[in-house]
Amino acid sequence: MRVKFKGHSETFECTEPIEQKVLKGGVPVGWAIMFHIYGDTTSTELDTLITPESISELQFTSGESEQTTTVTISGYSTITAAIIKHKENMTVTELQFTKANETKSEETKTEEGVVEDV
Repeated sequence: MRVKFKGHSETFECTEPIEQKVLKGGVPVGWAIMFHIYGDTTSTELDTLITPESISELQFTSGESEQTTTVTISGYSTITAAIIKHKENMTVTELQFTKANETKSEETKTEEGVVEDV
């Protein structure tokens, strides 16, 4: 699998992304996405690649040229974690980004039980 960050032409070998609902006090507050990228990179290079703008749209591609599947995941804006593991055989960078839920208008019930936006 490969990932492409918004505004960059280069793709990076990566693991399959995992998205997880984030709850605070039992109330949904947003989403987190986690995946690893492979290949030599430094913290300076990562700082130029990983920005709130570049993580706002992630394109994950898998498969061979004839059977390519692309999934676009968007809406992430916060870099929650970036860990670079310089291993003997290969550098692995663990990434986690989050996005907050969209705010919804307040709803109230009328006497008849109909929900209305306020």
